Amino acid sequence: MRQFCLSLLIFFPIYFVSAQTDTLISFSIITHRIDTILPPVSDTSVTFDYSLPYAGTLGNQAVVNLAPPSSNLFRGSAFTDIYKAQESFDLTDYPVRCAVKLHVYYQEKMSSGCTGMMIGQNFVLTAAHCVYASEKQHWLYDSIRVAPAYNNGHTEICLPVSMVDKYFIPKTFYDNSEWDDIALLQLRQPIGEQTGWVGLAFAEDQDFFTGKVFHKFSYPAVASLIDSSRIFNGDTLYYNYGLIDVLSQRSLGINSPGAVAIPGQSGSSLLYTDNTNWYTFGVLSFANHYRHYRISKGIFYSLKNVIRENEPSSSEFSASADPVVTYNNPFRENISIEFHHSAPGNVLLSINTPLGQVIRIIQNFNGNRITLPRELLSKGLYILQLISEGQIFYSAKMVVK
Repeated sequence: MRQFCLSLLIFFPIYFVSAQTDTLISFSIITHRIDTILPPVSDTSVTFDYSLPYAGTLGNQAVVNLAPPSSNLFRGSAFTDIYKAQESFDLTDYPVRCAVKLHVYYQEKMSSGCTGMMIGQNFVLTAAHCVYASEKQHWLYDSIRVAPAYNNGHTEICLPVSMVDKYFIPKTFYDNSEWDDIALLQLRQPIGEQTGWVGLAFAEDQDFFTGKVFHKFSYPAVASLIDSSRIFNGDTLYYNYGLIDVLSQRSLGINSPGAVAIPGQSGSSLLYTDNTNWYTFGVLSFANHYRHYRISKGIFYSLKNVIRENEPSSSEFSASADPVVTYNNPFRENISIEFHHSAPGNVLLSINTPLGQVIRIIQNFNGNRITLPRELLSKGLYILQLISEGQIFYSAKMVVK
């Protein structure tokens, strides 16, 4: 019952205003220690950035429809109503398995919680109101369990679960001064090594969101507010997708009277993909118009900094937040790319744009350095991927200036 009351917070008619979201508060579930985390220094001229997604050691990436849907739509929109994810996906495929169910514990009783999304080896993104009651300034729950691709009341036997050790939320939400409704959960176990994770992203240009298809996996947990015959209990993963048309500085959503979110969907991510890379641009906060708290530049760099500082050491070849080393020779005719590790045998090196366009593929790459003609790469961001037998086992971000 506590979770249902909590989730109703998404229906409050609170309006977004500008606020500084880059200072975070952390809370340890184990020790109850509270710390303040100051924001990192970032480049104010950057208008788009992302963290690297990773498909995990389990592989098997799902393919989604990149065209706007034409049926089962919220009235007057190009975004579908929810339906069971198992109707379209193998739930153990990436990134479906990155959607996690939060099971919350209070006074030794477990109940249904919100939805989250894996965004690191040991980190889940969700909504702040799922872990903290800002109006009472009170941390919620004795503990939380994270279960990837939980469905039909069962955990997936091939997927790991983990307890949560720590919450991170914006100080403005903690102080109840602004509704900066986003949270990072630090897990006890690095289950993301197997499940993989999606990238965290922000785009300040409103035009970035126009015409792009977004995707959502979530766990509705009570009856629909606009159709009481539709009853959910949080035990099944649902999916919907389409175009968004509510765009403001602080929110992303759907302009339809039928686009009313259901408690339990709180904290679910608004995902964008080109069927190669997956990124989250916001988390569900309000029911009305499916409003998502939009990830800002400030919160992006603060959360990314927490992940970098608290990520456990990984296996030698896995997705890495550390960039490769790049440099030009004195004549600037070529660009050299140096990896932190040598490739294990002959593999394929793929150089892509952030949205998945392949710029160059180098077959039989073997080593830790390669030199390319400078004209192949214009200024901008790139993703470098080492691929073996069709599976991406190492990714890194590169900036060409």
